[in-house]
Amino acid sequence: LTVGLMLVRGQVPTYADLFLKYKDYKILLNYLLASLLVGLIVVIGFILLIIPGVYIAIRLQFYRFLIIDKGVGVVDSLKQSMNMTEGNFWNLFLFVLAIAVFNLAGALLIGLGLLVTIPVSLMAGCKLYDMLKDKAHVEPSHSHGPDHNHEGHAHHDHNHEGHNHAPAQAAHGHLGVHAS
Repeated sequence: LTVGLMLVRGQVPTYADLFLKYKDYKILLNYLLASLLVGLIVVIGFILLIIPGVYIAIRLQFYRFLIIDKGVGVVDSLKQSMNMTEGNFWNLFLFVLAIAVFNLAGALLIGLGLLVTIPVSLMAGCKLYDMLKDKAHVEPSHSHGPDHNHEGHAHHDHNHEGHNHAPAQAAHGHLGVHAS
């Protein structure tokens, strides 16, 4: 993800950038814990007649970007992903569906097409994250591990005036990709 984000931001990644974020054990631990939590939540959603699982998976899809890119904790990554995707469910659903069909087409070409479709899908996801994170208030938590609510650390509510709360408010549900 780090390299994909660097590329969509016009930066030139190096080999060392592949492992840069994983040197910090807190980021790796948060990533693993959030992945397990999101997986569990999505499975429970799928057990509840599939539709809730799809909805939750779409809304939480940016948790890993937030952990890697912004260094937020487990709970903050889920909250921020929900905030970023607010009001854009159907557009995001169509995006995920298009990516799935694109990768299926790559798999049908004896799997060799996946050598193209997976990197393109990753870059599309990175670009989409970058577009949506600019529309939502996203900042790193002051976390000292996977649980950001340790005793002695003030919990800050980041929903104060002056912040853009949801992409839907600014973009009216169109992912914020229109000319001003």
